[in-house]
Amino acid sequence: MERELVLCHRKEVRKEIPKTSYDQMVVCWLCCSKTYFMCAYHKAFIVPHFEWLQKMDERTKRAGFRSRSILERYYLMHSDLTHLKANWERDPCFRSFIEVVNDLNPEDQKRLYLGAEMFFGISLQTLTKHFN
Repeated sequence: MERELVLCHRKEVRKEIPKTSYDQMVVCWLCCSKTYFMCAYHKAFIVPHFEWLQKMDERTKRAGFRSRSILERYYLMHSDLTHLKANWERDPCFRSFIEVVNDLNPEDQKRLYLGAEMFFGISLQTLTKHFN
């Protein structure tokens, strides 16, 4: 199933899909591209910050969240997310997402790119909201 989801966005596969199934496959391509986006977002933004938060604390010598450094980490997260919002299309983590989206029709491409822009905006607003 996972392999089918990854391969279903390819143009070669589209030609082989019976017309009655084509609309169902479009949903699969959109789902596939959104999955690639979320994986890239986590790889580029979420994972590095949570790895840092869960490292060994220098003072207590215990693993776990380093809450006394949260303001410093918030600044770094805000900075990284602002940079990612402006430059996500050039980030190597998003390469697979962009390849998948470029195989879609122009209307779906535009919708997914706008969705990505909105997602980064909402992510930044949410991050800011939690620390105001």
